[in-house]
Amino acid sequence: MGGAGSQTTANDAAAFGDVAAKIEEVIDRVSSGFCEQGLTMAQILDISDEELDALYILGTKKYESGEYKPAQDIFVMLCRLDPLTGRNFRALGAAFQMAKQYDRALKAYATAVTLDMDDAASSLHAGECLMLLNKTPEARAALEGCLQQAEQNPEKYAEVRSRAQAILAKTASGKTAAKTAGKKK
Repeated sequence: MGGAGSQTTANDAAAFGDVAAKIEEVIDRVSSGFCEQGLTMAQILDISDEELDALYILGTKKYESGEYKPAQDIFVMLCRLDPLTGRNFRALGAAFQMAKQYDRALKAYATAVTLDMDDAASSLHAGECLMLLNKTPEARAALEGCLQQAEQNPEKYAEVRSRAQAILAKTASGKTAAKTAGKKK
């Protein structure tokens, strides 16, 4: 079995790797334009919002199908192309979190919150990661911050608020919250 079909898959993977390497090279070359002109890589490369959205959707599909490494690769690319959009970093954090790369997830979530100070979801997920790393005091601080952020938009963040409250309640009762630390994007 393994005939032409597996060869095609190997060729596709090699082609993707070649294209990704070329993209990395171009991104490195134009990074000075980003700094000097205040443009994102997507703007410099003339990548449309629709194309960025298509990449985001592809990354989300990979994430939802449990293909966390390909999702990470796509979201890393998005973060480099459009580093001012918090959802890219939140999605990257979620992919890292699901792959149990909690320290990397925390960095992505921190960037997402920096870009959008009202992003209660990223604060919740950061709190979950901190709980999974057994950093309870830091987790409590992140979750309390999440609750404050959720107050700014109670309808949008009702579920996030509920989850944060549940984890905080578990930590207050002395139970481990690592089991309650969900892994949703």
